[in-house]
Amino acid sequence: MRGKCIQIFKIKNKNLFLESEISLPEHCIELETFDSLLLATTSNFKRGPIERSYLYIINKNTQEIVSKTRTGGSWSKVAKKHPQKNLVFVSNWRSNNISIIDMENTKSPKIKQVIHCGNRPRGITFTPEGTVLVAGFYSRKLHFLKENRGKYQKSSKLVRFASKAYSGNMRDVLVTKNGKYAYVSNMGKNMVHKFDLEKKTFTKSTLVGKFPSSIRFLNNKENALLVSCRESNFIYFLDTKRMKIIGHSEKTSKKPTGLAPVPRGFLCTAFRSNTLEYHKISTNILV
Repeated sequence: MRGKCIQIFKIKNKNLFLESEISLPEHCIELETFDSLLLATTSNFKRGPIERSYLYIINKNTQEIVSKTRTGGSWSKVAKKHPQKNLVFVSNWRSNNISIIDMENTKSPKIKQVIHCGNRPRGITFTPEGTVLVAGFYSRKLHFLKENRGKYQKSSKLVRFASKAYSGNMRDVLVTKNGKYAYVSNMGKNMVHKFDLEKKTFTKSTLVGKFPSSIRFLNNKENALLVSCRESNFIYFLDTKRMKIIGHSEKTSKKPTGLAPVPRGFLCTAFRSNTLEYHKISTNILV
């Protein structure tokens, strides 16, 4: 973020090597890849008329910036490409909305819609049918966005964990490939929740480390989750079927946040230490 750049690393013989950098005018927030493109959200973290948040589209092969467009929101965070449509959904932290950006022409993307989405929307994912799930950090709810005649609408049936008490802060959300379950990290409650998408209810919650942040499936079998816990300085491994902790990484640098599974292990970024780490995982966790 503070370096205002995207860094490209190579993994060779269990070591990380900085290959190149792409400089940007603003703080770089989140990255997402699909096909030959890289999506990057940026913000200058200002307030009022001078605030600027952008979506960059970058060619992964040439590392050239294809386009840059305003997101239509303030302090943009996550950008996710819709699995079936040429649309990118961006969560805007300070303006409390979701921007929907048409990427039919990657050189000239257009804002298709901006929809209010609770208090501090953060994580975004999709069901196989194309429904959009948004984790609301301060709304403490799962929000559902569905398409109706070309426009997305927010469902009135929002789902909140422990609605009669403090229900934490939803941060990241994943959906299984079969569309049966969603998993949600709850930073305020130090938990990961399992959510039944058909019954629209939380079925199981598991305590992990302090301040669980990002979650990622460890492998294609989706039998384990990686959970970065920012105040514990560990990455926890969660059995998705039993919802049991089955281990954790060696101690990371300060405030592990971003996660990326790689063959035989994973990468994590440490927010406070400004480091990228490669962790190898024993094979018995991968089976």
